[in-house]
Amino acid sequence: MTDDLRGPLPPIARRRHGGARPLVGREAEVQVLVGALTALGAGSGRAVALAGDPGIGKSALMWTVAAEARAAGIPVCATRGQTVAASSHGDAAGLRDLRDVVARAARGGPLLAVVEDLHLLPVDQLPYVEQLLEATAAGQVLCLVACRQRQLVPTAAEMVSRAASGGLLEVWDLGPLSREESAQLLGEHPDADEICRQAMGNPQYLKVLRARGWTGAEAVTAVLGELAGLEPESLTRAPGGGGPR
Repeated sequence: MTDDLRGPLPPIARRRHGGARPLVGREAEVQVLVGALTALGAGSGRAVALAGDPGIGKSALMWTVAAEARAAGIPVCATRGQTVAASSHGDAAGLRDLRDVVARAARGGPLLAVVEDLHLLPVDQLPYVEQLLEATAAGQVLCLVACRQRQLVPTAAEMVSRAASGGLLEVWDLGPLSREESAQLLGEHPDADEICRQAMGNPQYLKVLRARGWTGAEAVTAVLGELAGLEPESLTRAPGGGGPR
């Protein structure tokens, strides 16, 4: 197993790595997490759960920070909820089995550990997440965990709550973009006001509506992979805000 996720970064991470503008509306979060990467050199680890509804920008934020880690020479080791059965050689995207990520963290040295889709992780894998969080307390690991809190099974929700109460995990609720941030992300568009109204501050909805000229309902249909398992009422409700503390 290699230390670093050497496959191609997602487009958002490549754009950030290439010096394009920061993520709209997430500048404060990026700044705090890049600071946490820097702090790894002094032996200070940190674990942050990025919580929010589908399309709100959890993955974009994680992979933006991954690009910053790469640029700083910090290894990146990543997994996601549905990749727990992958081989130790990783899958085509360079994702690792969760146990491999934990093993890499235990070896010591600066590391960015990324766990996407915690809500899809089988319950029997949750102890490995707890081990990973404990590794951040021991030193040079920044762990980013993305989840949809409303889709966490009770056991996972209890683990998150327990880790947060114990000081091992910070939970950031990524809320919708403001009207001004939505307009900035959307750019010049003849239907800007209507698109911003329908998207309700959700960055992914904004992008779909801008690109296709679809209605809000059609945008939801276009991202069904992200929306799988979310309660219907969640689709018409913008999540609450909250970020770095």
